[in-house]
Amino acid sequence: MAFRSFLRQCPGLRQSLCSRLYIATTRTAQNNGSLLTKQTTTCRTQIATISTSMPKSGKEYMINIQDDEHFKQDVLKKSEKLPVIVDFHAGWCGPCKLLAPRLESLVAAEEGKVLLAKVDIDEMSDIAINYGVTAVPTVVAIKNGQSVDKFMGLVDDDIIQSFIRKLY
Repeated sequence: MAFRSFLRQCPGLRQSLCSRLYIATTRTAQNNGSLLTKQTTTCRTQIATISTSMPKSGKEYMINIQDDEHFKQDVLKKSEKLPVIVDFHAGWCGPCKLLAPRLESLVAAEEGKVLLAKVDIDEMSDIAINYGVTAVPTVVAIKNGQSVDKFMGLVDDDIIQSFIRKLY
């Protein structure tokens, strides 16, 4: 039961597991179409159930960056009052999908002491280049308009928590 609870908090992981199950089933059940159909339907149903049963809480702490002006207003300007953590990610990046819900949860737990901005590097490559992003996921901490810390890759929750708490 604890594993199901964990998967509800990490829909990206759930989708990844179901995709792997679909691929594995495809390879092992080439002559048995009913098994393939059953496994695929089960995964799609479980993903839909998880996404509709997740709580719809407000995410006042999170900002999705749309353009350079938005970045200046919602990250650089706001970082003068509150530290802003910028998650540089990509839609095709598996580790990004695993890191995002964990990062969101840990930032939300700080109850307004920090903000989280999300930047898709495929859409906002200029901003990513300006902050020295060479791999995704990359997480950059910004205070008073300046980058003060960063980490790259998928890291443990305690490292993320320490990263966040160093900012205030």
